[in-house]
Amino acid sequence: TQTAKWEKASPDVRNIWITNQARPYKEWTPEAVDEWKEWDLSLENKGEVLVESTPAADIFIGGVDSGRMTPALIELAPGSYDISLEAPGYEKWTGKAFVKAGRTEEIRAELKPRDKTEREENMGYLSINTEPMGAIAIIDGTVQDYPTPTKVDLDAGTHDVVIRKKGYQDLQDTVEIAAGDTVRRDYVLEEKITEDVYRVFVNSSPSGGKILVDGYFSGQWSDGYVDLFPGVYDISVQKTGYLEAVQELEVP
Repeated sequence: TQTAKWEKASPDVRNIWITNQARPYKEWTPEAVDEWKEWDLSLENKGEVLVESTPAADIFIGGVDSGRMTPALIELAPGSYDISLEAPGYEKWTGKAFVKAGRTEEIRAELKPRDKTEREENMGYLSINTEPMGAIAIIDGTVQDYPTPTKVDLDAGTHDVVIRKKGYQDLQDTVEIAAGDTVRRDYVLEEKITEDVYRVFVNSSPSGGKILVDGYFSGQWSDGYVDLFPGVYDISVQKTGYLEAVQELEVP
C-alpha cells in the first residue's frame, strides 16, 4: 500500500484513482478483436442470492441477522447457507441457498400468519429507507439496532423520528402509526460539508464497485465520492469477479 499526502487547499476536494484488476490473468495476441474473452475467475467470483417474500421480512443467514430486508440481492461466497426470514406476526420461514460463483440463486417465500399477542394487536410497523443507506434511526429518543434500510415495530400512535448519518444533516419527522399497518418512509439526506471535512473522489477501472472505508461499506459506488474527516483510512473497492483493491489514504 501507499500513503497519499497533500497540502490543504480550497475547495477541500481530493481525487484518487484505484485500479481494480482481475487476477489470475493470462496474455495472448488475438487474431481479431472479438476473440478477447474474460479470464475465468471462478475461484475468485462470488455469487448472489435474491431473496423475496410476502410480507417483507428480516433476512438471517446462518442464524445471524444480515441487517437486510426482503426484497434484497445479497452477495455471498460460493457454498451452502441456511436462510431464515422473520416478520412480526408471522411464523419463521427457513430454507437453504446453494450459491454458485457468478450465478444468482432465487428464494421466494410466503410467510404464514400466526396468532397475535395482545401487544402485537396494538402495534404497527415503520419501514425506513434512506439515500444514502447506512443511516441510524432514532425513534422517540431511542437509537434503533440496525442501520437503514430497516423495519421497526412500534406501538400505535405518534412517534418522533430522527435520521442521522455522519457527514449529513439530521432529518426530523413525525410519523403516525395505526395498529396492524405498515408505514413506509423514504428519506433523502442532505450533505453537511464543513471546513474539517474532505471530499475524496474514488474512481476504479472497471467502475461500479462498492467503496469501503476501513472495511465498512460507505453506501457509495465507484466512480463516486466519500466525505472524510482528517485521519488515515484504508480505501478499498470491491466488485464481483475482481480482487479487492486497497489504498491507504491520509487526509490532513
